[in-house]
Amino acid sequence: MDKVGRPRGLVRFASQDHLERGEPQRFTRRMGMYSVLLAALVGLFLWLVLSRSPVETTFLRVSGSLYQTLPDGRIRNLFSVRLINKPHRPLPVEVRLENLPGSLQLMGATNPVVPVGQYLQTSALVDLEASRLAGSTTALEIGIYSEGRRLERVSTQFSGPRDPSVRPSP
Repeated sequence: MDKVGRPRGLVRFASQDHLERGEPQRFTRRMGMYSVLLAALVGLFLWLVLSRSPVETTFLRVSGSLYQTLPDGRIRNLFSVRLINKPHRPLPVEVRLENLPGSLQLMGATNPVVPVGQYLQTSALVDLEASRLAGSTTALEIGIYSEGRRLERVSTQFSGPRDPSVRPSP
């Protein structure tokens, strides 16, 4: 207000009653509650932004595909994999089986790198020993790693024969 030649305090949050009595602005209970609410919302937003996973993975069995029995007795499933990169740098990824021993092989990529802000879509073959299966579907945990650090863990279902002791002919 000094620049325009007016007295200080003309523009403020005050009621007409406060102006007439000359009372200063008070910090009310409502203002305190709104301050706490705003701080909680800012804290929640920061927690959500800072704790998000750097990669988003979809690991699904290809629809309409059945399991295959390999000549050595292992069971194979075909999966569709989609990895979305959220950080602002290329992301080298490695995909590993977590809960069962077996092999997981990404098709078409030996050392896949997901480009910045884009996605990598490919297929994967998962082979498991028939003795490790728990009926027609077995829970499968897959870890997504980058530079030795686990970024995400994905759950899916592995399809196999109803009775693992009975092996159909290849």
